[in-house]
Amino acid sequence: MEQLVTARPDETVEQVLLRMREAKLRMVPVVASENRIQGIVSMISMVSNLLPEYFTLCALNMISFSTYPRYV
Repeated sequence: MEQLVTARPDETVEQVLLRMREAKLRMVPVVASENRIQGIVSMISMVSNLLPEYFTLCALNMISFSTYPRYV
């Protein structure tokens, strides 16, 4: 049985993005103490905040969104 990949509220964006990329996931639940779900974080939301100019290019169809893991 596979273990659920999660993020913790105290982790850095870089830590969570790396784990998501390694697991080939685009979303993970944010789990706090006692396994309480605090929310869901997506790769798109994190990367769009880190690289807003990249998402502008995607919106203009100048580059393919499917290539984004290379830029993380």
